[in-house]
Amino acid sequence: MTKQSVDVLSQDPQQLATEIINWLRPFLNGTTETMDHLVNNAREWCKNNVIPILVPQNNWLTLSLPPQVTMMTCPHPITHMVSTPDSQHVICCSQETNIEMYHLPSRNFVRMFPGHKARITCLYL
Repeated sequence: MTKQSVDVLSQDPQQLATEIINWLRPFLNGTTETMDHLVNNAREWCKNNVIPILVPQNNWLTLSLPPQVTMMTCPHPITHMVSTPDSQHVICCSQETNIEMYHLPSRNFVRMFPGHKARITCLYL
């Protein structure tokens, strides 16, 4: 399940089965018996439920999610790193005295913050 499901389920817990169907059905391939069983039970629950529920029947509205993990190559070993509150940038430093900022979605170097005279021992935003 995803973070997007939290908003739906906190407002209406009866939507758990539809969220299971919506988010897990695209990954069904017949090799995971437990997940197949979970999605089939969710479908049965929706079919037998007495309250009206909008049940996803196909995946043409499946949302594409942004990647939750990204990988970057830096020119030097990183000793300290912190993400900005909006998770768009990462601030990092190495054994040297410079702090560097990278843009995570594009994986591009943004800028350097020079000026430290000694080795950097921690980062905090």
